[in-house]
Amino acid sequence: MARDYIGDARSLSGQLGQLGHGLWESRIDDVIVGGATGTEILMGLRFVLGNLVESGECDSALADQAAELRHAIDAALS
Repeated sequence: MARDYIGDARSLSGQLGQLGHGLWESRIDDVIVGGATGTEILMGLRFVLGNLVESGECDSALADQAAELRHAIDAALS
């Protein structure tokens, strides 16, 4: 069964929102809603997730989750 990258991103977004990281929640949600194609959404998620991980603004568990999802998206787009 194929991975649901968008579902995983929505889950991460919800967790970020619950922990007070509303800006990152909005950025992820904006990419999902604003994308015209699946590839556009995945490319946008890859960019936002990379910025999230590099920012150091969330705890290590969420950063690890974001990094893993970004890596999986990278592999899917390759």
